[in-house]
Amino acid sequence: MSRINSNVPALTAIHKLTANTKSLNKSLERLSSGLRINRGADDPAGLIASESLRSEIRGINAAISNSERAINVISTADAALGEVSKLLLDIKGLVVQTANDGGLSRDEIEANQQQIDSLLTSIDRIANSTQFNGKKLLNGGLGYLVDGQDKSNLARIQLFGARVPEGSTLPIDVSVTQSALTAQLNIGVGGTTGVTSAGSLSAGNNITLEIQGNVGTEVLNFASGTTLSQIAASIVDNARLTGVSATVSAGGLAFHSTAYGSRQFVSINVLSGTFGISPGDQGNTRMPAAMPTC
Repeated sequence: MSRINSNVPALTAIHKLTANTKSLNKSLERLSSGLRINRGADDPAGLIASESLRSEIRGINAAISNSERAINVISTADAALGEVSKLLLDIKGLVVQTANDGGLSRDEIEANQQQIDSLLTSIDRIANSTQFNGKKLLNGGLGYLVDGQDKSNLARIQLFGARVPEGSTLPIDVSVTQSALTAQLNIGVGGTTGVTSAGSLSAGNNITLEIQGNVGTEVLNFASGTTLSQIAASIVDNARLTGVSATVSAGGLAFHSTAYGSRQFVSINVLSGTFGISPGDQGNTRMPAAMPTC
């Protein structure tokens, strides 16, 4: 009887069986894992490329998860702000309604005030209770606290982004290269401006001015002989309705907005009479405010 270690056909069969078993195991491993490369022996170069792509995929999946979380945070804040917007619209409606003091009794006005107070309380409650994962979103806790600014030159500083270590501070140097200016239009005296060198409207020059600012528009009438000081006083009296004030200087009359910002402007339209407005950069009667440069 022949021995197996000298039986060539048996050795060949064992060799083939071992190779088939290895191939079957590799196929089952790939089938069960869904990966062509499971170890370095499968494909060394391919494994390097595979791990690099796998790292990128893991980072992209994390970024997608972060984006979904950010969307949830924004959606929560947006829903709360939507409620606040509705409450503010209700307040505006009540304020406009209460302005009709001739048609409302005192009890009705007081009832509207109580309702406004209740709406304001609701807005405060929404701002203090809106949170995501235990973090307040609308109570101002996520803003940056600015301290130590030069209040003589800067009325307010607001930071929109900074990398500040938790529980620490970050010094910031602010260099102001141009100060904010109010919108301004000027009226000179003498010549054909309609204003005498003495600072009053010329004889027979009755003027009607349309004063417009960021707040609103008013139409004012001035008779001939009215001084620039009287015109300025009238415009100042209506400043809360228009957002435009006026000052008198030796050179004439200067109109200027009562506030700063890109939305502020001064517009003087002469409806009748003669009143020489110095040209602005948006036509000959309108001038916007200049923003500061830092």
